[in-house]
Amino acid sequence: GRKKRVFNFRELLESQTSRMEIVVTFLAVLELLKLGRLAVTQEQLFDEIHLELIDDSPLILSEDEIAYDTETPQEGEV
Repeated sequence: GRKKRVFNFRELLESQTSRMEIVVTFLAVLELLKLGRLAVTQEQLFDEIHLELIDDSPLILSEDEIAYDTETPQEGEV
């Protein structure tokens, strides 16, 4: 059968068992949004947020999709 392609954002976060898992899940959602692999919908302000996978490709990122920050911060930058 077909895997679920639409997720409730609140339920996704509530299914995590630790604060670290919540943070990692949130960061993964942001990265998938940035890559165009997720679409986000919300009917009205304060309504549930729904995440939908854009295509049927697996959620495994290729080396090309992984962004590495190779710059060293300059003095005074954090």
